[in-house]
Amino acid sequence: MRGYAADLIECIDAKMPVLLALEGRMMSLLCQRSERLVQRRHQDIKDQAEECTLAVKNLKGAPNLADVGPKGNNSRNWRAAEREGRRVRRRKAREAKKSCTTLAHQEGMSTDDEQPDTEVLAFNKEIEVILDDAWHVFEDVTEDFSSVTALKLKFERWKLEFEESYEQAYIPLCLVKLLVPFVRLQLVTWNPVDKPESLESCPWYEALLFYGDSSENLDIEDPDLCLIPRIVERVVLPKMAALAEKVWDPMSSNQTLNLVRTAKKLVEDYPMVGGHSRHMQNFLAKVAARIQRAIDEDVYIPLYPKEVLENRAGVAAAFFHRQFWSCLKLMKNVLSWQGLLAEDPLKELSLCSLLNRYLVFALQSCIGQRDTVEKCKTVVLTLPTSWIRGPGTPLPQLDLLLRFLKLYQQHLYKLSSTVGDLSELHGNARENLEEVNKLVASLTTSSEQTKSKGKK
Repeated sequence: MRGYAADLIECIDAKMPVLLALEGRMMSLLCQRSERLVQRRHQDIKDQAEECTLAVKNLKGAPNLADVGPKGNNSRNWRAAEREGRRVRRRKAREAKKSCTTLAHQEGMSTDDEQPDTEVLAFNKEIEVILDDAWHVFEDVTEDFSSVTALKLKFERWKLEFEESYEQAYIPLCLVKLLVPFVRLQLVTWNPVDKPESLESCPWYEALLFYGDSSENLDIEDPDLCLIPRIVERVVLPKMAALAEKVWDPMSSNQTLNLVRTAKKLVEDYPMVGGHSRHMQNFLAKVAARIQRAIDEDVYIPLYPKEVLENRAGVAAAFFHRQFWSCLKLMKNVLSWQGLLAEDPLKELSLCSLLNRYLVFALQSCIGQRDTVEKCKTVVLTLPTSWIRGPGTPLPQLDLLLRFLKLYQQHLYKLSSTVGDLSELHGNARENLEEVNKLVASLTTSSEQTKSKGKK
C-alpha cells in the first residue's frame, strides 16, 4: 500500500498541469461572458446618460442625436434598439409570470443578462468540450488511480484491515490532499453563481459519504469523519471565492441569491467551514471587494432639475427613476448577505455607500413626485428588521434617511393643508402623509421606548 500511495502521488503530479489548464479554460470562459455583460451595461448607462444630457439641454422630451455628431451615431442607435428589445422581452416574460407574484415591478429592478443565441450556443459548446476533455484526463492510467471511487476502495480496505499501518503512514493527514485533484476535476464546470447544484448529488460526495464506516466500532474522534467537510473547505470554498471575484455580478438578483444560498447551506451543513475558517474568510473578503467594485463602477443616479423630473414622459425622468431602482436593487442584494458578512462591513456597504450616498439624495431631488412615497416605503422595507427594532436601534447610519422622512412629512403636510388645489399630487397628499408617518414611527419608536425605559 505504501507503494500504491507513492505511485498515486506520481500520477497526480503528472496530471495536475492538465487539470489546471481545464480549470483555467472554464474560468476564462465564465469571465469573458461576465465581462461582456458588465461592459454592455456600462456602455448602455453611458449612452443613456449622454442622451439625457442632451434632452435636458434642449428642454425636450427626446434628444436631438444629431448634436452628438456623425461619429458613432449608427452604433449608438443600434445599441439603443437592442437595449429596448431586451427590455420588451423581459417585460413580456414578467407579464407571463404575473400570476406568480404580487409585488409590483419597477423599471431598473430586473437584470439585463440576455445574450445573443450565437453566444449561448458557443458557450454551451465550449462547456461540452471541457467536460469531454475532463472525462479523458485519467483514461490512460490504471483503474486503481482513475477515480475517487477507486481511491476510496483502496484506502478504505487498508484502514479496515490494517488500521495501525494506515495510521502510521499518516493517511488520515494526507487523504484529503490525495483526493482533492479528483474532486476538482468533477467540479471543473460547477458554477453555483448560475446554477446552484447540490454537492450531495456529485459522485465524489456519494462515494465518500460513508468512508471508513464499519458501523461497529465508530470512533467519534476519527479524523476521517470530517473527510467531506475538509474537502469542501479545501476545494469548494476556494472555487467559490474565485467565482465571487471574477464571475459573480452583484447587480444580478438571481446570481446573488444563488451564491448566498450556496454559502449559507455550506455553513449550515459543515460547521467547520464557518466564519472562523480561513477559506471562508477569504471567500467573504472577495464578496465584499466585489460589492465595493460594483458600487464604484455600476451605481449612477443623475441629478436633474425639478422641471425635468416632472416631465414623466421624458427620457431623462425615466432614466433617473430607472437608476434609482437599480441602486435600490443593489442594496437589497447586498443585504441578502446578512448572516454571512460581518455586520460592520455590511452596514458600511449598504447604508453608508448606497443609502446615504445615493438613495437619500435621489429622494431629496424627487420629493415632489407622486411615487416618492412608494420609493420611501420600499427603502424602509428593504432594511433588516434587526436594524430598525431592538436594542441600539435605530442605527446612527439611518439618521440621514430619518431626517429626509421628517422633511417629507412637512412637505406633505403643507400640501394636504392647501385648500382648493384639486391636482392629483395634492389629492393624494393626506394619504401619502399617513404612509410617511408610519415610516417615521417605525424608525423612531424603538429608540423612544428605550429612552422611556431608561427614565423609569
